[in-house]
Amino acid sequence: MSGIEKRKHSRISISVPVSCVSIDQEGSPLNFNMGVVRDISQGGLALEVFREMESDLVLLSFVDVAGKTIELRGKSVYSKRNNSGTIKLGVLLLGKPSENIDFVKALVRFHHYTKKSTLTKTD
Repeated sequence: MSGIEKRKHSRISISVPVSCVSIDQEGSPLNFNMGVVRDISQGGLALEVFREMESDLVLLSFVDVAGKTIELRGKSVYSKRNNSGTIKLGVLLLGKPSENIDFVKALVRFHHYTKKSTLTKTD
């Protein structure tokens, strides 16, 4: 029965670039990284980053379709280097439930907006 989903919330496949700042317990930045959110749920996300994170705590941010910067803290609970050299992280979202949902909605909206924009472009 390995095909049964054990997660509390289902995942949505997306592809959204984000900035990722490793932070300490006080929220001070340790290092800056770029990544791509590969899938997301109400409680967490799969993030592919290009360099090692210096902390399990991370501040994720991106600019939404309205030009507003959206930020949320998370905690890395899984890390594995891919064959391509990137690192796949499982990140638990640490906001209040309403903040997590707003962050998820904004990421999904951005994904669909950019996907639709690239499909409708003509050369």
